[in-house]
Amino acid sequence: MNVGFTTSLKGQNILVTGASGFIGSHLISFLSSQDAKVHALIFSREVPTQNLWKFKTKSIKYYKCSFLNFRKLNSIVKFIKPVKIIHLGSLVDLNRSFQIARQVIHANIKGTLNLLESLRNVPFDLFVYASSVEVYGNGPIPFKESQREIPPSPYAISKLTGEHFVNFYSKIYNYPISILRLSTCYGPGQNENRLIPSAIKSALASRSIEISQINQSRNFIYIRDIIKAIGKVLVKPKVINEIINIGSEETISVEKMIESIKILTGSNSRTLAGRVPNRAQEIQNWSVSSVKAKKILGWKVSTSLRQGLKETIAWYQR
Repeated sequence: MNVGFTTSLKGQNILVTGASGFIGSHLISFLSSQDAKVHALIFSREVPTQNLWKFKTKSIKYYKCSFLNFRKLNSIVKFIKPVKIIHLGSLVDLNRSFQIARQVIHANIKGTLNLLESLRNVPFDLFVYASSVEVYGNGPIPFKESQREIPPSPYAISKLTGEHFVNFYSKIYNYPISILRLSTCYGPGQNENRLIPSAIKSALASRSIEISQINQSRNFIYIRDIIKAIGKVLVKPKVINEIINIGSEETISVEKMIESIKILTGSNSRTLAGRVPNRAQEIQNWSVSSVKAKKILGWKVSTSLRQGLKETIAWYQR
C-alpha cells in the first residue's frame, strides 16, 4: 500500500531483515544513530548479538522468525507497520550444488515472496530489495542495470527471481520498490570464510593464504560506503521502481589485493593458488557501472581499498 514518501528517518518504523548479518548489523547501527525506530528481523536460529556493534539499543527491537513461517511473519509485519523495509535477509552460498539450489529456493525465493505478501494492506513508502551484481554473471563489463542478466549460480538465480517477484508486486499491488545490486563488500564483522577476512586472518597468523586463482579481478566496496548508499536510498523518492548498482568500475586483481593485505600486516605468508576449487561459471572480471547511483543518489565510493583494508585489519587485531 503506497503512502506519501518520507524523506527523514527520525522516528520512522523501519524493518530490516537479515539484521544480524554483516550488512544488516552495520545498517541497524546506522539507522539507530539516525533516531529511527528499528525493527530487526533475524532468522529464528540466530543469536541477535552475534554480529552487532554497540549502539542505542533502546531504539532497536528484535524479532526471531523464519521467512518460511508465513503466519508468524505476517503477524510481526502487521504489528510493526513499517514505513520502510530493507530486505537483506537471504541464504548466501555460491556453491553450485543441487542441495544449495533447493535451499536458496526456499530461503531466498519463497522467503521473499512471503515477506512481500505480508505487506499487503500495510501502508509503507519504500521496499528496498538487496540483490547482487552476481546476477550479471560473465556479461559485458562494466555491468549496467540495462543489460541482460546471466546468473551463474543457484544463489544468483534466486536473487534475480526475487527481483522479479518484487517487480511483480510493484506492478500488481503498486508497491513502492527499489532494487539494489550490491557489489562485493568487506569490513569489520564479515564472515571469516569470505575472501578478505580469511586472507587477513591467515596473514596475521603467518599462515599460507589459500585461494582458487590470482588472476580474477574484483570490485571490493567497504561496508561504510554500502551503508551510505542505502541511507541515501531511504530518503530519495527518485529511487522508486529503479534498479541501481552499488559498486565501482575500479577493480583490482585478487593477487594485488592479497599483496596489499600482506604489506599492511607485515606478513610473510605465502599465497597458494589452486588450493581452493574453482566454481563452474565463475565470474572472472567484475566492473560495475555506478553512473545511475551517482545520478539518482549522488553517491560514489569514497573509501579506498587501502584505507578499508587498514580499518578492517585493525578491527581483527583488536
